[in-house]
Amino acid sequence: METVNLLSERAMLVHMRERMWTGRKKDKEVSQTVTTTYQAEADSGSWWTYLIPKRYISSIETACAKVRREHYKYTLPWMDGGLRILPSAAFTDYSAAIRKAQDEFDLAVESFLEEYPYIQAKAHQRLGQLGKNAQFPSVEELRGKFSIHYEIFPLPNSADFRVDLGADEVEHIKKGVEKSINTRIEKAMTDLWQRFSQLVEKMEDTLKDSDKNFRVSLIDNLKEFTQTAKKYNITNDPKLDEIVDEVREKLTNLNPDDMRYDLSKRREAATAAKSLLDKMSGYIQ
Repeated sequence: METVNLLSERAMLVHMRERMWTGRKKDKEVSQTVTTTYQAEADSGSWWTYLIPKRYISSIETACAKVRREHYKYTLPWMDGGLRILPSAAFTDYSAAIRKAQDEFDLAVESFLEEYPYIQAKAHQRLGQLGKNAQFPSVEELRGKFSIHYEIFPLPNSADFRVDLGADEVEHIKKGVEKSINTRIEKAMTDLWQRFSQLVEKMEDTLKDSDKNFRVSLIDNLKEFTQTAKKYNITNDPKLDEIVDEVREKLTNLNPDDMRYDLSKRREAATAAKSLLDKMSGYIQ
C-alpha cells in the first residue's frame, strides 16, 4: 500500500449535512390523554401531530434521499459520523452529480414553500382540537429548516502531526495515527471491492439460472462501475485494475439477446463471471 502521505495528495474527505423539517410535533397532552384512556403507563407511547399532511413534503424527502444516494455512490467509507473519502479523480463527477441532485432538492423546497400559506390556512380545520396549541413557522423560517451542505477536508497526514511532546511520544502517536488511517483506507477499498463483486455476483446468479430473465441493466450497471472504478483505486492496487479490465472484456460486452436465447453462450458467460468472482474472493471480507 502507498504511504498515507502520498494518498493524502490523491484523495480528500467529504462530509455532508442535511436539515429537514418533518412538519410534526410531539404532543404531551394528547399522549397523556391516550395513556390515561387506555389505562397504560406514561412510557407506553407518544402522540405525534402532523401539522401538515406528509404528502406535501414527500417530494423534498425524495429529493434529499437522491442527494444522499449520489453522495454514497461517489464516495467510500472513512469513519462513523458521515465523513467519507473522495478520490481527487472523482471530484468533478461527484460535484456535478451532487449539484444536479441538490438543484432538484432546492426546487422541491421552493415548490412546497409556494403552497405552504394555503396549507397553513387549512391546517386548523384539518387538525381540529389537535391544532389548538400548534405553532407554524413563517415561510422564511421554514426555508432555513431545509438545507444540504457538504464540506471538504484534507486527508490526514501523519507527517504533519505536531505537538509539544517528547520525540518518543510524538513518534508513538504518529505511528498510531498512520495505523488508524491505513485501517480506514483498507475499509474503503474493501467497500469498493464489495460493490464490484455484488454487481458481478448478480450477473452470475442470473446467467447460471436459465429461467431468470436477463436484463440489460445487469450489463449497464456493471459497465458504469468499470468506467469509474480506476478513479477509486486510491491505493493503486494492480489487481483491481486487472480485474476491472477483465470484466470489461468478458462481461460488459455481452450481447443481451445471446444471453436470453443462446444457452451455450449464456453458460459460457456464467462460467466467466464465476471465475471472476473467485478472483475477487480474497479481497472481500
